[in-house]
Amino acid sequence: MPMIPEPSRKYRPYKPLNIPDRQWPSKTFTKAPIWLSTDLRDGNQALANPMTIEQKTIFFRQLVKCGIKEIEVAYPAASDTDFSFVRGLIEKKEVPDDVWVQVLTPAREDLIRRTIDSVAGVKLAILHMYNATSPTFRNVVFRNSKEQTIELAVRHTKLVRQLTEECTAKYGTKFRYEYSPETFTQTNPILLWRFAKPSRQHGARLDQARTIENFCRNISEREKVIVSLHPHNDRGTGIASAELGVLAGGDRIEGCLFGNGERTGNVDLVNLALNLYSQGIPPGLDFSDIQSVIDIVTKCNDLPDAIKKGFEAQNIRHADAAVQGEPQYWDIPYLPLDPADLGQNYEAVIRVNSQSGKGGIAYLVKQHLHLDLPRKMQVAFYQVIQTISDREAREMTVDDITTAFRQTYHFGGPARFDGTLLVDGVLRVIRGDGSGPLSALLNALHTHLGIDLIIRDYTEHIIDEGTDSKAASYVELVPSGEPRSGTAWWGVGVDSDIAGSGLRALLSAINSAIGDRALPELKLNVGFNGNSGQADIASAIVNALGLELPRRFQASFFEVVQRSTRDAGGEISYDALTELFKTTYNLNGNLEMISLHAYKIKHLGGSRCTLTGQFSFSGKARNVEGEGNGPLSSTLAALSPHIEGTVSIREYSIGEGTGVVAASYVELLYELEGAKKRSAWGVSTDADITASGIKAVLSAISRLEVTLKVVANGDQKSSE
Repeated sequence: MPMIPEPSRKYRPYKPLNIPDRQWPSKTFTKAPIWLSTDLRDGNQALANPMTIEQKTIFFRQLVKCGIKEIEVAYPAASDTDFSFVRGLIEKKEVPDDVWVQVLTPAREDLIRRTIDSVAGVKLAILHMYNATSPTFRNVVFRNSKEQTIELAVRHTKLVRQLTEECTAKYGTKFRYEYSPETFTQTNPILLWRFAKPSRQHGARLDQARTIENFCRNISEREKVIVSLHPHNDRGTGIASAELGVLAGGDRIEGCLFGNGERTGNVDLVNLALNLYSQGIPPGLDFSDIQSVIDIVTKCNDLPDAIKKGFEAQNIRHADAAVQGEPQYWDIPYLPLDPADLGQNYEAVIRVNSQSGKGGIAYLVKQHLHLDLPRKMQVAFYQVIQTISDREAREMTVDDITTAFRQTYHFGGPARFDGTLLVDGVLRVIRGDGSGPLSALLNALHTHLGIDLIIRDYTEHIIDEGTDSKAASYVELVPSGEPRSGTAWWGVGVDSDIAGSGLRALLSAINSAIGDRALPELKLNVGFNGNSGQADIASAIVNALGLELPRRFQASFFEVVQRSTRDAGGEISYDALTELFKTTYNLNGNLEMISLHAYKIKHLGGSRCTLTGQFSFSGKARNVEGEGNGPLSSTLAALSPHIEGTVSIREYSIGEGTGVVAASYVELLYELEGAKKRSAWGVSTDADITASGIKAVLSAISRLEVTLKVVANGDQKSSE
């Protein structure tokens, strides 16, 4: 659907408040706000693969190391995993005495009680309650009047006060209370003042400068309220909203490191803190070793680093200032901070795209190829990089730039082909090295399929010059070692990319050469010097079974493959790999230890539910029942009385299998007194997503070889 020519007919603009004597535009920063990190809540919620408890713990330690004193750690009533994570931080003494742990809950009595239980015993805790206040939420989603919504906020705030006072008396935990009207910017200002009354002496979470100033100037007993800002970057103004909001009266900013978070991201705390630092204001946070922060965030979130600025080096002014004994002020366009202040250098922050200057490109060539290009050659190569980056609409990495230089000027070094081909109707991953893309593909075909041919002739030309132009390539192949052979095969390829057209032409000629000849069985090599890695194994499973394994599952199965192929020199065929996966995880097969006969799920409200059903334990049927925060935790609760030790969920994810079935992946942790902890993955597919999850749990239990308890009639059911 195209954009409509008159959007005002579909969208209504925001109605700004009229404050003739606004004060915030003339204010400036004099000190840092209170910082709250919500990386472990909003940030984690935004991830395609949420963090494990281990990753969350590592991230929490990094936040503490950076000096963040208020950390929103979880929505503990949402799942057993979140609850266990919060309890683990407290019981393992991970929380320093001067750090406030914040936990999130909606305005529901059962969830509030569960949330307060999660932080009992920590020294400092913030109970963060929210409820919907904007017209759309009230009228459409919850169908509550203004008065009903206010009554709900007041009633649950009173409950929070009662329960937190009880917790303080019993465990000594000191509480602060944060109240969030959702969404603040779309709620009537007069109604906001009424909502703020129950949260006075604690905190209120807000956004948008003009509205914040109006709120702060009109709420009574302002000195008893901490106004906390929670900007997102939906309109590209997260940083501006946060900074202007503080000038308008905000006291605290909630965000994530490097701007990860829900939708387009929570506001970037690193950016905000360094903005203050660049203006000579101590931010109260320590990013002296920012690379370690980047490494932790990248490792835990599986995200690229967030430093996006580029600049051209220059130091003449600093040299002159040093000679004259004057201060060497930092003043570089587009980069307000010296990377050295953050433990970085020029190369670590440079990024190249079609809009970049020639100086940065020349710098990377000098650093990595040790070539100091003359100015005219810098200009010529800059145009090459600009064309490639503009065509591919992406940033150019160091490898992209050095590869382009080698290819453009035929300078040193090999090329590598790393791709997926359709071989006899089956997708296969192959790799090869050569002096260029075509020779690298020929090397890959020779290595993996025994096809030994060389290029005798190659030509190319442009089809329909213009913005939609394509390249046509023609390749002639002959047997290796016979350049004058009378037997040759031609191929042709067309692609918008010149390298792509050449590769297509080569494959066209290869198919002509092969004809009806049978190809050798294609194998993967995962040995010590093998050319197949974890990604190749995962791609093979996707192609064969339609299962996209989670990252940790990929690593686990890769170890299985390596162990199983030791006696075969690390080699395994695609068919054998598929069969190994099926047998290892008993994919949709019969489970001997515990199998499912029938089940029924009953929802109790919120995320709570009970599972009742009949399971077979080593061939004998038993009726079971369990309650939990979802079908899987209910399943474990139902099975727990029949298993020695404790089984818990370490990771769970779902995806699409082949056809219209759902695929579930579960990693379980088994703890048995006197034995070493062990974990195992399970996988299952089913048309019903709940059934696939339960079967995946049983698959993992089977691989864990748990010890079954003695049943009433005295029979011992054990894996040992």
